[in-house]
Amino acid sequence: MKLLVTGAWQGAKENMDALRAMGHEIAFLQQEKEALPVDPAWVEGVICNGLFLHHPLSAFPNLRYIQLTSAGFDRVPMEEIRARGIAVHNARGVYSVPMAEHAVASGKMIAKMNASYVSFLTLMLDPVAPLYKDWKEGRFKLLKAEEVL
Repeated sequence: MKLLVTGAWQGAKENMDALRAMGHEIAFLQQEKEALPVDPAWVEGVICNGLFLHHPLSAFPNLRYIQLTSAGFDRVPMEEIRARGIAVHNARGVYSVPMAEHAVASGKMIAKMNASYVSFLTLMLDPVAPLYKDWKEGRFKLLKAEEVL
């Protein structure tokens, strides 16, 4: 496969030889916002994060595979990807351990403080936000204080 690998993958440079040994041809792009090092028509697969925020998916007519370096799909045009039948994978679970560690550390900190009051951030809707209209029309429900905990 002809792969465009970006600097969004922290291990990219160390793994180029392994990718080549698997039979892939590699082009490397350090910063995803920069000009592409190859013609987009050459690319069959990408390892990236926000590449399509800077380069339209439509410019890659032969793209068949996308590997994201992030946990979400919010930086790629999923409707177009589905319509074209492109396989897309994310780094599901990549933040699981850090988030769990943060939750445990926060709990320990609160316990150690022997706090008599703990505050949590809650959502406050701005009347100009689209979500406000959804809330007013009953399509979105705000949590009650006891539900936040």
